[in-house]
Amino acid sequence: MLLLMVLALYLLTLILIGSYGGGKVKATEGFFVADRKLGVFATASTLSATTIGGSATIVTTAFIYSRGLVGVWLDLAGGIGLIGLGLLWARQVRGMAVVTLPEVAARMYDEKVKVIAALLVVLAEIAWLALLIQACQTIITATTPPVSG
Repeated sequence: MLLLMVLALYLLTLILIGSYGGGKVKATEGFFVADRKLGVFATASTLSATTIGGSATIVTTAFIYSRGLVGVWLDLAGGIGLIGLGLLWARQVRGMAVVTLPEVAARMYDEKVKVIAALLVVLAEIAWLALLIQACQTIITATTPPVSG
């Protein structure tokens, strides 16, 4: 019962934060890139939280438990990639004034590449959704008693 109360409080907190932040958004670009007002630390923190979030960490922990330390690369690769992108590419992307990765591809190459990039983003989002579902399954399995039948 305590676990359900904690999860409900966490969900309520997320809803309140989202409602508060959502009320400040004036346009779509403001939603996606925070009106380009975030500093380096805040931007790095939000991207890191996205890449190395709870679902990835939960699934990585389960993977490490079953396969060993090789599973650490699931989370570390995202962090290393973000550091590399930040150091090598962030200024260029910011200068393009774009919002999405396909827009970056279009500016650097052409519209055909934009379509391919958009398809790759959709595939990545499907994989991300699968990771979230797997994380939910891991949490539910770990926190509920087995069903005997």
